[in-house]
Amino acid sequence: TAATMPSLISRAVLVCSVIIAGAGANEERWPDEDLWYTVRIADQPVGSLHTTVALEDGVYTSTEAMHVLVHRGEDLSEMQFQTDFIERDAASSSAGMPRAIKTSYVQEFAKQEIRMLCTFGSEEIELTSFNGEQEHVSTAPLEPADSWVARLQSRRHFKKECLAGKGVV
Repeated sequence: TAATMPSLISRAVLVCSVIIAGAGANEERWPDEDLWYTVRIADQPVGSLHTTVALEDGVYTSTEAMHVLVHRGEDLSEMQFQTDFIERDAASSSAGMPRAIKTSYVQEFAKQEIRMLCTFGSEEIELTSFNGEQEHVSTAPLEPADSWVARLQSRRHFKKECLAGKGVV
């Protein structure tokens, strides 16, 4: 059913994220990546996931783009999701500033597009959302930098804990 599709897609993304998190390097340098995965639901291929990571001048850009086609009888649902994360490496991160710089999300479903852009400042986060023709901007206080991590920091932590034998991460 349509109601269970996001749940199934979330599980597919989680599985891919776990696989991706197993690869990597130390804090100083995450390797550049250009990886393709097959997305499966109920053991049937339904699409692809493409991930990239690149480092330039102390700034990492990581992208995850998923394209899914799901058939339900005569109906065909096409969905596309893309997230981009821009974050500083440890050496380029100044004191008091979050390592995250920007993150964006684009979703296309039923020929409608939703876009969000999140910009991290020293004390606040700005979220700009676009839904159709409407734009909405809001700000919120930024939690302390040691209480959350950006995408690659999360992957590093996951790998470290797994290699240490932690049963629950």
